[in-house]
Amino acid sequence: MLLKLSYITGLFAITCLFISCTRDINKTESFKDIFDYYKNREGVIAFSIPPSLIGLILDQSEKGENEMASLMKDLSAFRIISWKDTGNIQDTSDNMHKVVDDFTIRNDFKDFFVARSSEENILIRVKEDNDILSEAIIMFSEKEGLTVIHLRGNIKPENIANLVNSDIIQEIEGIYLR
Repeated sequence: MLLKLSYITGLFAITCLFISCTRDINKTESFKDIFDYYKNREGVIAFSIPPSLIGLILDQSEKGENEMASLMKDLSAFRIISWKDTGNIQDTSDNMHKVVDDFTIRNDFKDFFVARSSEENILIRVKEDNDILSEAIIMFSEKEGLTVIHLRGNIKPENIANLVNSDIIQEIEGIYLR
């Protein structure tokens, strides 16, 4: 009888452990979970680097380097997930877009900037803590794919604009693909 009770208790503990380790990506509270979920998918480029090291991969002579350095000095997280259509199924992009969109709504991000056209859409949502932008999600969607940038830290609105208007994302993706 004692052996049977130990067996049931052990089975219950293993079941609880399994359930707690299984994450529903549609209900996550952390963008890092989203990043980790998609980073190894086919056609996805996932790039995460400590902001303090970003200067090491950027060309120091570039004009945009000063703006990028200004942005990076106050960040604690900088992640990029980019999915480009390589002829495989579009589901990855559509699913990723929905997951990130739901994440920002569920976690009280506010629309900061929205631009829609027939060729591409840009959506920037931010989270404020005590009148400081503490987190930003920038989504560029187009027919060929989707790029999502996650920033966390002390974010200045002008730095978001500089990042969106720069070629830094293409430079980082280019370095990653080498």
